[in-house]
Amino acid sequence: MEGTGKVTAVVIAATIAAVLFLPFASIVTDGTSTQSVSNETFDAEPGTYQDLENYNIVDGSETVEVDDGTGAVSLSESEYQLNNTDGTINIDSAAANENDTVMVGYDWQQTTGPTSTIVGLLPLFVALLILVTIAAEIMNKM
Repeated sequence: MEGTGKVTAVVIAATIAAVLFLPFASIVTDGTSTQSVSNETFDAEPGTYQDLENYNIVDGSETVEVDDGTGAVSLSESEYQLNNTDGTINIDSAAANENDTVMVGYDWQQTTGPTSTIVGLLPLFVALLILVTIAAEIMNKM
């Protein structure tokens, strides 16, 4: 029964940690904002994912145009692949030629470095708390 009491104590400690950190995580998340890019321009490399200047792109917010020197043409979503999380785009070879000018507009979710780092590390800290407690219990039984 003594082991059950210690497991219960670990669960209670993890619950308390989660309850204390959740309001903090909420405040940190509220510190993000949506930013807009109206005309990011680069030379096309069809068939190759190219980096945009930002990441965490809002799904469906993008506009993509290609100009081959005779005028800009809007591309449909089937003519490019956008990785919203990484901020990369791949223009299909049928939609653009090498070195055509690509113009992309989009909204992206801005977070500051410390903000995203703190929120990302919270689960790690809770997991470490639990693992250290379990390791200490194993050491005591040896």
